[in-house]
Amino acid sequence: PGGPCRPPNAPAVTFVASPDNVTICASGFQDLESRVRWALAIVVADTQLVPWHEVLQDDAAPGAGGLAVSLRASNATFLPGLPYTARLRATNAAGLSRFGQSVRFYLDTSPPVLVWFLFGTAAAQAKCVLVGEKLHAEWYFRDSESGPEGCEWGIGTSFGAQDVLAYTTIAHEAGYVSGAQAALPAVQGQYFVSLRMSNRVGLTTVHYVPHPLTVLSCAGEATCAWDVKCM
Repeated sequence: PGGPCRPPNAPAVTFVASPDNVTICASGFQDLESRVRWALAIVVADTQLVPWHEVLQDDAAPGAGGLAVSLRASNATFLPGLPYTARLRATNAAGLSRFGQSVRFYLDTSPPVLVWFLFGTAAAQAKCVLVGEKLHAEWYFRDSESGPEGCEWGIGTSFGAQDVLAYTTIAHEAGYVSGAQAALPAVQGQYFVSLRMSNRVGLTTVHYVPHPLTVLSCAGEATCAWDVKCM
């Protein structure tokens, strides 16, 4: 009475992933006029894995708008590395529905791994540089389950330290970092690199490159040849 029937408010769907389970969380399904019934479906690569089925909500009173449901109870098998999407439907007593969909999520059981790292470039590796030159590096990391996501690097004057360069995000292409460079103090010494890498579910690994880059000065020395770079 007093106006047209209205469907529940538009939803927002998010997820919380762990290595072996996903909890779907939803909000914004409030309906102040009547109770809301919930239904859930899961798709993988646009193929329906879990068909639409009704799920219970903790608070079934009119106006209730929150839902959290664990997928552990479903009969589906969730495999690492595949893109899953949760779809939710809220329907009120008048039969009017709203739909919501999560972003794609992945299940993962392990963090990324570093495959290789080198100072310089693949074509010109270096163990040493001269004072005033930059540190150049390339590396490759991978994650066979959900895929590589974020990458940071830091530089320090001792193993594991970042007193020269605090952890800084660096771009990569499918785990391959090319052309990374950073300025170094204009003094002789050894400089260590730390890498922090994450995958699409947020699992992170830290790798400390065991061998440093050495910065040398040839001032006043007769043997100041370019091969001082230790190519």
